[in-house]
Amino acid sequence: MNLLASMRMEIRMKWNVVLADVLIVVALCGPLYGFALERSYQMSLPRSPELKTGHVIPRNNHGVVVYYSEDEVSKLRALWVGGALVGIVAGLIHKYSK
Repeated sequence: MNLLASMRMEIRMKWNVVLADVLIVVALCGPLYGFALERSYQMSLPRSPELKTGHVIPRNNHGVVVYYSEDEVSKLRALWVGGALVGIVAGLIHKYSK
């Protein structure tokens, strides 16, 4: 009986490590997609404010000022914050599953 419980605990710990590793990969994908999206925005968004389209939030990226809409800023923020939170959860699972 003790051997069976030990084996179950070992399998559970291995699955926690696998889950943590998958979450770490997911956490890295958010910021990577954020970089790509921000680069795309830098190439396609207006360089001066446009009230009609809602592009009024200035962001300076290496000396290039581009005007974002509220939705675009929210999307980028969600990617960064979401990636950070998933990374923290993955780190905690990884730390406490050993």
